[in-house]
Amino acid sequence: MGLRPECELKVCKMGEPCIVTIGSKAGGCRIALAKRLADHLHVRPC
Repeated sequence: MGLRPECELKVCKMGEPCIVTIGSKAGGCRIALAKRLADHLHVRPC
């Protein structure tokens, strides 16, 4: 689904579930993650 090291993502909603958008608007996707999985995402500012 595009979630990989060094991918670009945007957090759309924090909490349970955590919703992130991955990739560009045209070719990207949205994924809902359980809190226990979202806790392991490491995000760096652009």
